[in-house]
Amino acid sequence: MQDFSKVNNNDAGLSLTALAKVLRRAKSGLHKLSKAGKIPQLPNGRYDLKAVQRALESNLEPSRRKRVLGEQDDGEHGEQVNASAVRSKQDAKQAVSMIQDVLETEGAYHGKIDFNAARTAELILKARARYIEIECQAKRLVDAKVVKDSAFAFARMYRDALLNWPSQIGSMLAHEIGSDPIVTMIALEKYVRQHLTEISNEAEVRAKVEEDLERN
Repeated sequence: MQDFSKVNNNDAGLSLTALAKVLRRAKSGLHKLSKAGKIPQLPNGRYDLKAVQRALESNLEPSRRKRVLGEQDDGEHGEQVNASAVRSKQDAKQAVSMIQDVLETEGAYHGKIDFNAARTAELILKARARYIEIECQAKRLVDAKVVKDSAFAFARMYRDALLNWPSQIGSMLAHEIGSDPIVTMIALEKYVRQHLTEISNEAEVRAKVEEDLERN
């Protein structure tokens, strides 16, 4: 049996190239981490795999650890699933239903939900999120609340302007048509308020229809 205590210390550990292959990471990226002191380096300039994995794991989010640490996801090692997100049968049903909805919307549903289907749905959702992010950065997409608040502010300004209109135009209109100014302003106010009520009723009906459509 080989006596490891007599192995040349200069041969201990992995080279940066070998480390990159084992971890399936870019050599340049590992080199930057090493220079920044984020992964340990042996005195001989090589790297201890376990120590590097521990260093990477302590600085990464759980969702990225599998890829960064070089864990396998093929049939030999089995799929690693985050079971903590699914705590009951109801949670599982909801997850499957969501995956099916996403796939059906994109025309990618083929009659069954398996790992590949779930992965496809995940990629679709990531693509959607990225698209929304790009649209927001380009200012082609804005928050719905901002639009609603702006529309409400404009509608209120329009209403106030109409309510003030009879007092502004009443005297001039009465002079042109030869009527009593007070009577003219009262008549104008009456029909302006009637008009605003009709607009408000139409808006309420339209909002109710849109709300029902969103629920369905």
